[in-house]
Amino acid sequence: MSLQTSRRFRLKPSELKIQQTLVERSKNEKRQSHVENDFQLNRPSLDFVIYKPTEYNFNSKNIDDREKSKTKLCHYSYQAKLISWLTATIGLIWQIHQVSVIYFDFKTRVDIEIVPHQNITMPALTICTDLMAHPSILRYFPSFNLSKDARDYYRYLRPSKLLEFPAEPVKVDCRTPFPELIKIDPSGTDNCENFVAPRVSLHYNWETNRVIRCNTYYYQEPGKKPMEVIHGNAKDFYQVRLFSQGNHSFAIIVHNPIEILHVIEADTFHFWSQQTLSIILSTTKVITHLLPAPYRTDCVPYDDQEFGRLSCVYNCRIKQAIRDCPIWPKDVPVTKNTDLPFAVEGKVCWAPERHYCSQKFLCKAQCINHWYTTTLISVTEKRSNSNLTRLYVRRPSGAEFVYNYGPRLTQIEFICYTASCFGIWFGISVTDMLRFSLHYGTKRFVAHS
Repeated sequence: MSLQTSRRFRLKPSELKIQQTLVERSKNEKRQSHVENDFQLNRPSLDFVIYKPTEYNFNSKNIDDREKSKTKLCHYSYQAKLISWLTATIGLIWQIHQVSVIYFDFKTRVDIEIVPHQNITMPALTICTDLMAHPSILRYFPSFNLSKDARDYYRYLRPSKLLEFPAEPVKVDCRTPFPELIKIDPSGTDNCENFVAPRVSLHYNWETNRVIRCNTYYYQEPGKKPMEVIHGNAKDFYQVRLFSQGNHSFAIIVHNPIEILHVIEADTFHFWSQQTLSIILSTTKVITHLLPAPYRTDCVPYDDQEFGRLSCVYNCRIKQAIRDCPIWPKDVPVTKNTDLPFAVEGKVCWAPERHYCSQKFLCKAQCINHWYTTTLISVTEKRSNSNLTRLYVRRPSGAEFVYNYGPRLTQIEFICYTASCFGIWFGISVTDMLRFSLHYGTKRFVAHS
């Protein structure tokens, strides 16, 4: 007994289990044989077949093979799960990265809106003429010939003095045929001056080497609403009659009412009074709505600036010109009293590059822009000695285009895309997260209690 007991306790757990299974099997066979013998002795006359259960061979070899196959199956299942989890994780990271690049790149998309004309904003009209050769200039330059070269040296005088000089003997009769506009003097006529006081400015034309005087009609002050007219009331914005004795030069600009453009940089039309009988111009307007930082358009409102974004450009040019030489920059109109001339006699002043201050890193774009384009429809030449020239500025005949810049991917779209990535790759939904949260919270509550 001691030898058998020692051998028994030396068996491995698997061998011990096999031995117990064989013992139980032998007991079941003996019990079955006793039942069959009793049945053979007491069976009835009717013979029938007794089906014996299938015998299994419970030996150590079959059990080891089954354990090995089960282990291999578990191993392969673990590898498949690991590969699927790695694939899903890589796909999730890649997709979220692609969506994040689009969102955090802050790109924009453009929606073009075609708006039929109902109420139209009145554009500004600027009419420019040369300054007269005034005798008072002889006080500053006594040796000049007043009839020849006096106006060529106006650039050496202070603009505050030039504003005192009269313009050429030209009468401008500007009318606006819109009854809905509010007049300054209700009992007055429909002259342009009776709606908004004109804005006077001086411009240096370096192409002709002359200083010209400009009157801007319907200029919009900062913070004020634009003047709107009904589309169908009239076909012309302006009807202008120019009366002049002799041959005089004119410059016409139709532009945004919040700006005063320089005569060289604007879409300007030049003509002579003795050669032109009538001019018909047509305008079109395009509106752009940009987005502020951090989007790529990176716009600034400029609502409190006198000329919008042009105020930033003009101030930059003034600073550059004063730093190099005490002069007023040639490409900035003079709209206020200043003692800086356009040039200094006997001194060469190098003006900065014209387009330097227009770069976006110095003066950012304006959020709401109104771009006016002027088209020449017809010009009629004079065939008789008439001192009258007519100018017509037509309202837009087609639709108005509005370019609305929006985010390429909004915040709610980014959140939805990110949440859908978890659902695609891992099958995680809001219900799963809620169920997990409730289970985890209940578990923590029970553990804490």
